[in-house]
Amino acid sequence: MPFTMEESALVQRVLDVNVSTTRSIEVRPEILRTIVAAARSGSVIPYPALVEGYTTCLKRIIKFASRLDFFQVGVRGGGGGGGGGGTTASGTF
Repeated sequence: MPFTMEESALVQRVLDVNVSTTRSIEVRPEILRTIVAAARSGSVIPYPALVEGYTTCLKRIIKFASRLDFFQVGVRGGGGGGGGGGTTASGTF
């Protein structure tokens, strides 16, 4: 069963927020290399890389969740009142 236009717009909004959040809070290349090397070799991720990777993930999750704002009746990022910007439980942007 295909998505409705509203459902498709909501899914696209979630994907856009995910990409934007990921790009705005990057993992430093040396940390990423360290994590990948540990995964390839089956070794333990060194503590400093583990802490920084975990912290980066938490920052992304917090920013992602705050930008989705599904549980707010009002509007995010539009300032005051009732129109434009943000995602609400009803799927209005």
